[in-house]
Amino acid sequence: MAARSAVVTGVPVAADGWWYLGLRLPEWPKTRIVRVRPEAGLDTVETVVDPAHFVHGGNIAHWTMVGSKVLAGIADGSEFGPWVVVDPETRRAVGGGPFGLGRDSGTAYDVPEGDRPGRLYHVVHTDKPQLSAVRVMLRENPLADTPAPDVPVELAPPRWGSETFIPEMSVQKDGENRWLVVSETSGTGQQHRASVYDLTTDPRRPTRVAFVDTTSAGSKSLKIHQGYAYFLTTDHGRRPYGALVRAPLHKLGNPGSRQTLATGDKARGIHLRAFAVHDDGRVTLTKTHHGRDSLVLHQVNETSRGPRLTQVREFTSPGTPFASIAAASEVTDSRTNTRQLVIVWNDIGGQRLTAYPNAASGPHEPRLSQDLRTRGPGPTPTVTRDIPFRFGSKPGQTGVVRLTAPAKARGSGRPPTVVMRDAYPFYGYIQSGRSPDQHMVDDAVHAAGGATAVVYHDHPRQGGNGVAELPGLLIGAAEALTERGAAEPGRMFLMGGSSQAGPAAEAVRLRSDLFRGAALRSVFLRFDAQGLSQGIGFCNAGANSFGPELSAACAYGHMRDHGIVRHSGAPSPVILLSFGMQDTRTYAQDQTFPYARVAARAGADVRLMEFPGGHFMQWAGPHGGAEAFAGQIAHVEAVQGGFAGPLPPRHLASAIAVTAGRGMATPLPSPMHPGISTSPTPATPNSGAVTRSPGQTRTKSLERA
Repeated sequence: MAARSAVVTGVPVAADGWWYLGLRLPEWPKTRIVRVRPEAGLDTVETVVDPAHFVHGGNIAHWTMVGSKVLAGIADGSEFGPWVVVDPETRRAVGGGPFGLGRDSGTAYDVPEGDRPGRLYHVVHTDKPQLSAVRVMLRENPLADTPAPDVPVELAPPRWGSETFIPEMSVQKDGENRWLVVSETSGTGQQHRASVYDLTTDPRRPTRVAFVDTTSAGSKSLKIHQGYAYFLTTDHGRRPYGALVRAPLHKLGNPGSRQTLATGDKARGIHLRAFAVHDDGRVTLTKTHHGRDSLVLHQVNETSRGPRLTQVREFTSPGTPFASIAAASEVTDSRTNTRQLVIVWNDIGGQRLTAYPNAASGPHEPRLSQDLRTRGPGPTPTVTRDIPFRFGSKPGQTGVVRLTAPAKARGSGRPPTVVMRDAYPFYGYIQSGRSPDQHMVDDAVHAAGGATAVVYHDHPRQGGNGVAELPGLLIGAAEALTERGAAEPGRMFLMGGSSQAGPAAEAVRLRSDLFRGAALRSVFLRFDAQGLSQGIGFCNAGANSFGPELSAACAYGHMRDHGIVRHSGAPSPVILLSFGMQDTRTYAQDQTFPYARVAARAGADVRLMEFPGGHFMQWAGPHGGAEAFAGQIAHVEAVQGGFAGPLPPRHLASAIAVTAGRGMATPLPSPMHPGISTSPTPATPNSGAVTRSPGQTRTKSLERA
């Protein structure tokens, strides 16, 4: 299965008339770093970094420009891999070749000036199985043929020990000062610490001058401008929709010194998701509501009562009203010194890039953007609508389900199968919009005649009480679709990955009459102490940051202790569990396999599908995550007997056939897996037929106790 359209990741970086960006074309299995002339379109694409040249089945985890070179973090399916500096002209690695072993972490480059050499700060993991072995390293002259050896940087101890991640680092210059900003998050992702180090001291032992601990559901960035530190924060009460605040840098840790510049809008359900502070002091805020985004430009006015933001302009989607912002930034061409705001939109029907030379100009769509939607087979014409619903009697228990169905399904006499996913993030408030990876699923479902649905909470809450509502949120959405005649009971299928698998698993357990089953990936379902190899148990640990109620998080315990709630006439639900044995976040032996056993004993039709890789299925190797997603979709289609409403006289071609010409979903014997007790019962179309992909996806049936 190939991606049905070209996909850009990140914001372009302009240099010498080129735009450098991450790009995946339909014929490429993985994203590459490329350069392109924006007005000449994809015909001018030149590959700068192909991750497969450095790591077999590799993926681009992070990348940035370092001077005139490209620094890329190449990760394998388990998220680990080296850093490499590549010369765009020769496409060869410089600086001694690949170095370090990072894990989905940030880097920071201190540009050379006078006698001071260029310095690259990067994160390494000295022991891949032990996530606690994390160090920030310094490499001087990283662009030289023989750079200096890496040396460790003495920073403050990791805030959360072995559960600390460092997703972002940056070197920021403010007047005569140079700061190293290090962002840390906890393993659960709820908590965030930003530390600021003075680089005018010893670069190997920089002095930490300030730090701040926040609960940020959006951007983890901290931006320093004219002596102030700007950052986003949320809380559990007064500002749950996010706030942009600033504080004098040296008083950053003092809550009394903070000034609030903007807050989310509770009445309208609008969250602050990201921000940027520009060189001229203007501020942009990304606002989101039910996955619909806008970018708002503000002027900061200093008054006797503190700073005030004055709105200059709001940038909205030039396509459909359902678009989300993938990235936005000012792009400056080093050759012409021209600057423009570029916004990358993820929209129904494909991505769109818009450029604004100034705040008053209209949107300009370069040819590159137009080519993104025309490269490869076009998406299926669809119709999208939002359906409001209530899922409980308590105040605030309302939501919206966004249904997208093929246009040809209207008036067909019977609704198509609906593949539903939850947009609620487990560890925060911000409900996600449409990501590029979701095209892998949505386009395949639509092409095969099915519909997709995304569920949004009107009043999302963080913590355990919010998590406890999520199964009911999904059930309420399914009931609303059936009441409107947009779906039929038993012809809805849930999808969820990582911690979002919990609500889907619990909803299927409770309402097998509504949901035929669930396709779950890299599951985080078992939150007891035995389910976390390197942490504590949340289900039995009492009060904690998640709150007292964790019904969705403890899906394993509920399935084990209570089993499947039976409904007259409803068949046993099908539970498809996709996993990667290189997963270092949710270990299959702790999560997938124990849940598979208890679900099978409860009577579910459980199937295991192993994909080559780790936690992120879109990073599966060696042919790209789209193929792994195709295995899921083909399986769901076979269970449902086809996605379309009225089935055609002959068997509908599978999602794989529609998107990649790999043939129909056919029954295959189920091979054994060493991690699970299985029986080689042949699959039948009614019990869940799947295809075996070249990526060696394997499907198993569990024997029931």
